[in-house]
Amino acid sequence: MEKPRLQAGDVFCVTTAGPLSIVIRAIERFWSEDDKAEFGHAGIITGEHGATFEALTRARHSNIDRYKGKHVLVARPMRSMDGAVIIRASKIKAIKQLADEYEGKWYPFWRLILHMIPPLAKYISYNGRFLVCSEILAKYENLIGTRQGPFTGVNPDDLGDGWRSDRNYIIVHDDAWFWGDEYGATLLGSLQPKNAS
Repeated sequence: MEKPRLQAGDVFCVTTAGPLSIVIRAIERFWSEDDKAEFGHAGIITGEHGATFEALTRARHSNIDRYKGKHVLVARPMRSMDGAVIIRASKIKAIKQLADEYEGKWYPFWRLILHMIPPLAKYISYNGRFLVCSEILAKYENLIGTRQGPFTGVNPDDLGDGWRSDRNYIIVHDDAWFWGDEYGATLLGSLQPKNAS
């Protein structure tokens, strides 16, 4: 299977098996309209080799290859809600704006408690200063014009469900992520040996 051709500005959701992801998906499932919750994390692709910007322990650059063996959904925003084609420069500008605002900030784990009752997460974010992974991605969608309204209170599974049904997105990949290697991907898609001294 050939690795999907990624582009800066693509978005992704992933299913992981960690304890936090399991709790997140259980809460998502409780509030879900389709009684399912597949994804527990979300991020933005920043480069064609899989570089990402995502809220991990801190909001930072990483690489999608870190999810080798996990179910990853990658979608490409093509048109804004008003039907205009979204150009690459608009996506890059939005990514830069979010990185400038959030890079290095600690993940606001306390806000996950608010997601247990979605209206609380929607309205208590301190003007967007403290956002979880999916909310940063939803803010990106606001910036490029594929989402209107609040970006707070949005969870990864809502994003994934939306991309699959939204005609303004194309699905680039929706399966296990088979790529990555023993070197481990790092900042902006460059590869360095894990045990390098």
